[in-house]
Amino acid sequence: MNYITHQNGLFTIQTKNSTYSFMTKYGVLIHLYYGEKVDSVSGSEEYFPVDHRSFGVYFKEYGKAYYPSIFTQEVSFYDYGDFRTPNVSIKGEDLKYISDFEYHSFEITSDRREVKGMPYGRNGENSQTLSVTLKSRTKEVYCLLNYTVYPNIDVIVRNTEIINKTGETLRIERCSSALLDFNKAGFNMLTLHGLPANERKRYIQPVPYGKYVHSSVYGTTGSFGSPFAILAQPTTDENQGEAYSVNLVYSGNFAIETCLDEYNRTRLSIGINPEFFLYNLSSQETFYSPEVVMAYSNTGFNGISIANADYTRNYIMPEKFAQQPRPVVINTWEALIFDINEQKLLDFADVAVKAGLDTLVIDDGWFSTRRWDDKGLGDWWVCEDLFPSGLQKFSEQITAKGIGLGIWIEPEMVNPNSELFRTHPEWALGDPRLLS
Repeated sequence: MNYITHQNGLFTIQTKNSTYSFMTKYGVLIHLYYGEKVDSVSGSEEYFPVDHRSFGVYFKEYGKAYYPSIFTQEVSFYDYGDFRTPNVSIKGEDLKYISDFEYHSFEITSDRREVKGMPYGRNGENSQTLSVTLKSRTKEVYCLLNYTVYPNIDVIVRNTEIINKTGETLRIERCSSALLDFNKAGFNMLTLHGLPANERKRYIQPVPYGKYVHSSVYGTTGSFGSPFAILAQPTTDENQGEAYSVNLVYSGNFAIETCLDEYNRTRLSIGINPEFFLYNLSSQETFYSPEVVMAYSNTGFNGISIANADYTRNYIMPEKFAQQPRPVVINTWEALIFDINEQKLLDFADVAVKAGLDTLVIDDGWFSTRRWDDKGLGDWWVCEDLFPSGLQKFSEQITAKGIGLGIWIEPEMVNPNSELFRTHPEWALGDPRLLS
């Protein structure tokens, strides 16, 4: 069965319970529909903003029929005439924006395109991928929009590629993974915030006029903010109503932006945060944005949860563990902090077994000189004073009791007071004033 079809310039993507559609017109990609599953989307004038005319930029070759700023788009380039938030911004070596992209070609395959250098979902049985290519009219620069559909899951997985064949180095200043335009307003936006041990608190607010940004510049994601958002009608609750979600498969700086314009059209974009971002793309090189998982539900937030959980379980998690029951884990941190040694942990394991737990995880303090949080981080060798039998022998003693063993590690962090930092200070990324 073909879950992705193309006919007379009209692209239609069908998931289990949703339909997504756009078409080529005026040389660009016009978004038509995303919502409850329908047999077909006509691409007729009912989807076009015939009741409005803009004082903005229009394209002379099309007359006043096409204003970029009032049409729902699949991709929007900076300096193109679309005054809403763009999702792609590229400059040449002359520092002029490259925005003259037009539809070039498409391909439908049964394989996922690789997202090089990024985590991404596995290919699935009967999954299909649509890759739509746009090309600059004046330079050998290509923009690929990729859409992967899994027939039994209500998600569409998207990402963007920029391919440079110009012979010069390009400056990518923004390249979000997906743009989603709606020819309507009145959405609430749900985002997730919190603190350690108080994560994932829902924050719901009406999408305001102008631009709103939910983002992180921490260099990572965390309890303070998640690269996930839901747009929903105000009446949507856990089990009824329409909702749309975006979930970025990326752990660095992110930005989720909404833009509500004067014509009551809502735009949602998600991807790498353009703040502090610049990528120099060499000739013959390809830039890959992270993938974003889009989901639609007409059964409230619960439908969104099910779709995202199904995709994560079946295509993101390692297959070895995806279908196994989750183990009940006891972690040593809250009980012992840094006060650990071999005998204490063997006694700890005995109590854990009696309680019916599955796995004992040794937290911080098992390595090198790490007796507090001000030194030793980065020196990942076993402290022989604490584990005189060695970690291998200790592991065998633990598992012989009928319980699994896990170990805590934080490879992305280092203490200045460590052998690793003293030997290789050039490996540390941070403010030199603090790395002393």
